[in-house]
Order: sequence, then structure tokens, then C-alpha cells
Amino acid sequence: MRQVVTKKRPFPLGDIVNSTEGTYHAHYGRAQLNYQTQIASKNAINTIAGYEVKDYQSSDSYYTLYGYNEATATNLNATINPLQDLPKYYNGEITRIPLTIGNNGSVDRYLSYYANGSYAYDHRYILSGSVRRDESNLFGVSSNQKGVPLWSTGFAWNISQEKFYHFSALPYLKLRFTYGYNGNVDKSTSAYLTTQSVAGGNLWGQPILQIKNPPNPSLRWEKVKNINFGLDFGSSQNRITGSLEYWIKNGIDLIGFSPIAPQTGVSVFKGNSADMLSKGIDITFKVLNLNRTAIQWSTVYLFNYNTDKITSYKGKRGGNSTVVSGNYINPLEGFSYYSIFSYKWMGLDTAGNPQSILNGVTSKDYTNIRSSKNPTELVYSGKQTPTYFGSVRNTLSYKSWELSFNITYKFKYNFRRTSLNNTLLYQGNGSVASYQQDDYNMRWKKRGDELTTNVPALIYPAKSIRDDIYTFSDILIEKADHIRLQDIRIDYQPVKNRIKNLPFPALDIYLYASNLGILWKATKKKIDPDYPYGIPAPKIISLGFKATF
Repeated sequence: MRQVVTKKRPFPLGDIVNSTEGTYHAHYGRAQLNYQTQIASKNAINTIAGYEVKDYQSSDSYYTLYGYNEATATNLNATINPLQDLPKYYNGEITRIPLTIGNNGSVDRYLSYYANGSYAYDHRYILSGSVRRDESNLFGVSSNQKGVPLWSTGFAWNISQEKFYHFSALPYLKLRFTYGYNGNVDKSTSAYLTTQSVAGGNLWGQPILQIKNPPNPSLRWEKVKNINFGLDFGSSQNRITGSLEYWIKNGIDLIGFSPIAPQTGVSVFKGNSADMLSKGIDITFKVLNLNRTAIQWSTVYLFNYNTDKITSYKGKRGGNSTVVSGNYINPLEGFSYYSIFSYKWMGLDTAGNPQSILNGVTSKDYTNIRSSKNPTELVYSGKQTPTYFGSVRNTLSYKSWELSFNITYKFKYNFRRTSLNNTLLYQGNGSVASYQQDDYNMRWKKRGDELTTNVPALIYPAKSIRDDIYTFSDILIEKADHIRLQDIRIDYQPVKNRIKNLPFPALDIYLYASNLGILWKATKKKIDPDYPYGIPAPKIISLGFKATF
């Protein structure tokens, strides 16, 4: 049992306090059989088989106490009439004081059977394989839908162990290949109808249940087909070691959001909606640049390349507004799941209103621009995840001292920056977005400003559909490419005989600093590309020691 109490905004004669109580139970069972044997001197077999049973159950309740007094542990809930209509302080809207009372609970059950094994011959050839079946109460209404059979196989060849191999500059060389399927679970959805209560209830104080997940008896496991080619190598005296990998992942029946006709009771449906293909290259190099008795210098290079595209989208495609606001809700086939799409920016009119494209001509028909189902009138603005990324870590050691620093890089991706938004500016509800308004001073103010600025004029009352045309236009797309000094670490490990009466055999004193700053970035805006919509990660400096007894 736990209780969490959090203070909120001031309330007459006390505070508003939210309290949560909950319980959590987990039952877990596992049985496993291992078998290892070596036949003669060149053959080895390893096998494992077993099963797992998991049962996770949780429940919690929550409530709000108004006018809470810490000294007396009393509240003023009894003085509140939850059916009384009251005006809000900041905008005069009529609302009611919610008591915010509710209960939550979940039951997750899993059953798995698995077996895997490997056969090695003469340390040169290794053949491996695995099979498993996973079942969950989240999927399907019939037994054959609750589970999914999965398997994988692999082969490794130690080429450098062959008699014909005589390349002394590269004494270690290993080729490997794997192929198989993985299964994924999304706990936020289920095959069954699930609802959640709405705080405050209806006009008569009765509870309201809102559909969180509509019934979906055909819900299936996500399956990912994996193909991996790898090459491991090492040079003489391990001066250069590393690996190269090429991988392909084909996601099948991926769970995602899909627009659905509102007359069904929900506007967005979550289920098996898409297939996706991903490819990539991972390269790791470790180079021993200098190796002397007192001083060593090594560098580790990491390089990653990845690309993906939606190969099939089973849901009904909605309007362009859902594409630009979040491609994950309405993905377009042939493009990356992490694509950014934008309205084509056609500048401001003479009154400072944003303009875009509709039916091939410049338009201010914001309603039809947003509801249009013609994706060719949108602009592809790149990916919001890097295509190339990696790091370079250097480590230098001299006697008892060691210095390491890590430089990371991310290339070929974009982000959409924020700018002036009328709707958020007028919210007046204390939202962070209501006062963090970029480009406010650059807005259109008088006729002729449309020639020198792209920031629309302020209007009152605000029109959110007008704001969206500018907010989701390609004029606000920025390159996110950057190079960052990620961290620096200094270690000192004194030799025991140099410190008298040292009570332990090893001591490590270190100074570590992370999130040190950007060395270069493509955008000229004062924005950290890793945190375009929030506060960047703070610099962290720590000093400590580690002793081994």
C-alpha cells in the first residue's frame, strides 16, 4: 500500500491536495532445463528449454481534497456542491468544481514456452536456433489469437580458424548471419472494450464512461522479421578491432493509430494498422593509437545509418491536418514513420493572414486546406530522427591518470520550431505555451510588412484553423544536424604503496561532466535540436570515488 500527496494551487482556508492509493501484485513462475555436452573434441552442443508464467495485477484509487489543512488533516469537501455552476476567474466560463474521485486497475497475464540450442564444430562453425510461443490476455478472444509462434536461426563462421587462412595482419575474422521473428506487445490496447471514467460526471452528477479502447477481436501480435549480417575482426596485437553489421527489419501488423468515422463513437482507432520496413548499418571501430608503458591512447568510433518506410497502411486515411500534426496518426505509404509533412507556405496577404495551397492555387480557405485528402499539396519536410548518428570517444591514460571525452553527432534530420500562435497566446490559463511566444516582435503589424516577415498578424478572437496553417507550414522547418561534446571524465587510481595505510586494494577518484554543449549545429536559431520544444538537459558535474575492498 502506498500513498502520495501532492500540493496544488492555493485554496481558501487551505490547499488542494491530490491523493493516490494503490496496490500491486506480481506472480512469476519459471522452469528451465539446460543441457550441455561435448562430443569427442571438435563437437559441442548447448540447449535450453523452459516456460514462464507471469501475472501482474495492480489497482489504485485517487481523490482530491479542497481546502486541506495540514495541521488538522481536515478539508472543505463537504462545503462543495458538485452540481453548482460557477464562473471561472480568468474567462468567465461556467463550470463545476470536480471532486476527481476514481479507481483504476489492470491485469496482465503472460505464458511463454521456449527452447534454443547451438551446435559448434571445431570452433569454426556454429549453428544456432530458437523457438518460442508467447501468449497474453491482451490479444484476441479465441485461444489461437492470444499467442504467437516465434523462431530464429543463425550461423557463424570463424574464418580465421580455417587452415587456408594465413592473413597475419588480420588474425581474427568472423562472419555471422541470423534470421528470425520477434513479437511485440502494446499494453495500451486490448482486444476487449475498455473505458475510463470522466472527472466530474454529467450535469446530474452521474459518472460518465468514455471509450478508451473499442473492441477489436481481430487484434494480433506485432511481428518483426529480422535479418542480420555481421563481420567481426581484429588486427595484430588488437591494434584495431571492430564489427560491421547490416540489418533489415520488416514489421508486420504493427499497432498504431488510424482515423475512423466519428459515428462509431471514437475518432481514432488503435490496432494492427501498418507494415514497415527498416534497414541500417552499424559500424564499430576501436583503434589503439598509442601503447607505451606509461601512456596509452585509444579511440572508439561508432557509426550508425538507418532508414525506414511504411510499406502498407491498412487504416482509412484522414485529412491532411492529421498528416501534418502527426504522421504517426495518419502515415503515408512510401515514407518514413518519422516523416514531417507541412503545408506549403505561400506567404502573407496584405492583411497579414497566412496562405497555403488548395487545388493548385494560393488560398486562405483554411477549413478546406486542412480537410483536403490530397497529399500532393503537402510538402515533405524530412525526418525527425537522424539518418546518420554516432560518436567518437577518445581515452588517454598516463600512469594513474585517465582522461576520456565523448563527441556525438547526428545528421540528416529536421525539426519544426515554434513561433507566434494566437490561440495559445490568448489561453490565459497559466500554460507554459501561453507566454512562450517566439517571433512575437516579428509579427505583421501594418500593410507592407508581408514583404519582410512571415509571422502572421495578431487577430482577436483567435482562429485555431488559421494558426494551424502557419504553425504546420514548411517555413518553420529547421535542420537539426549537430555535433555535441557529450561528456568528459577524469579518473585517478593511486597505487596502494603510494598512499600509506590505504584500507582497500583499489581506489578510483573521478570527476565527470555531461551535457557540456553543442560544438556545431546547422540551424542559426538559439535552439538545441535535441530539445526543440522544451528546456535542454542541464549540465551535470559530479565528483566521487569508488573503492574495492
